[in-house]
Formats: sequence, structure tokens, C-alpha cells
Amino acid sequence: MDELSEGQTVELKSGGPKMTVKSVDGPNVVCLWFSSGDKLNEKPFPSTCLSLVPDVSMLLDAVNVAKEIQAAKSAEAMKSVRQRMAADGEGKGETLSDEQDKF
Repeated sequence: MDELSEGQTVELKSGGPKMTVKSVDGPNVVCLWFSSGDKLNEKPFPSTCLSLVPDVSMLLDAVNVAKEIQAAKSAEAMKSVRQRMAADGEGKGETLSDEQDKF
């Protein structure tokens, strides 16, 4: 596991609540978490028992970037189709072919 640092979100490899790293002291990681009744808990765990929880906001950002790239590619492809139609069939009233209609 990569080195943990304060503020990261972790969980026990065996399962359980998400916890926030309060501090790291050698192989021990002090974690904070809330249990039922909003009780704040604090306990040290061996770092070998913890897994880093992925930052969901970073994953969502990556998905949004991928969507933007796909939209840009689609827009560019549609522009190319329109340019070909204009060059090949000016004023002839041609319709989109099946391949062009997919855009």
C-alpha cells in the first residue's frame, strides 16, 4: 500500500465504515469515524489492515472528461459529414447515407 497521510479516507480490508486518517505513526494509523448516534470514534490500526478508499470526485471528473472528448469527436465527425455532403451533393437534395445517419 502507498503511504497514508492525514485526511485520506480508508476502510478496513475486512470491511466496515469509511474512516478518516487522523495521523500516521510508523506502522500505525489513527483513524476517526462516526458510528450510530453520531458518536465519534478514534482508534489506531496497523496500516496493513487498511485500504485506501478511491476519491469518487476524481473518478467522476475522469468520466466527465471522457464524455467531453466523445462529444467533441462526435461533433467533429458530424461537421466532416456535412462538409462532404455539401461538396458532393450541393443542391441535389441528397439524403444522409446509413453510415452518415449514425452520427
